[in-house]
Amino acid sequence: MKKSNKLNFGCGDKIKKGWINVDLSKKKGVDKSFDFEKFPYPFKDNTFDYILADNVIEHLKELRNVFNELWRISKKDAIIDIIVPYYNHVCAYNEPDHEHFFNERTFHNLVGDTGEGDKEGKGIRGKFEIVEQKLKPGKFWVWIPNKIRIALGHYISNLTIRIDVKIKVIK
Repeated sequence: MKKSNKLNFGCGDKIKKGWINVDLSKKKGVDKSFDFEKFPYPFKDNTFDYILADNVIEHLKELRNVFNELWRISKKDAIIDIIVPYYNHVCAYNEPDHEHFFNERTFHNLVGDTGEGDKEGKGIRGKFEIVEQKLKPGKFWVWIPNKIRIALGHYISNLTIRIDVKIKVIK
């Protein structure tokens, strides 16, 4: 049987069959349990073609270090699929463990395509490319065009629920 090259990073209770499921807590279905704030992660370089981080990175303090580790364990051209709550939605603030809040510019600044990603010398610039970014509206707000919803969303909360971003690994 071939080992999976898909990582479900911070899986929680969302165990994916055929994937390597990792989380902080040990529970049924979790293949590896480790602290995502301790580096390096327990994987070899260039292991994964696809990494899903569904509502996990907002809980982590050292995002640049986390992204460097995800880059290290990813193969060339791997996709890192990230889902986070939008900063101006109630879900961003209802969890006391959230360390970071995200808007439509955060990932551009973090991965460096705006030139901001490497201010602290953490080696982020040039390692990633944003392939796709979608702001998901609340079900009552889908009728508002995206550009208008984004502009209004800075003043009216809960118009946008989350950000889904696909980032390609450059090696």
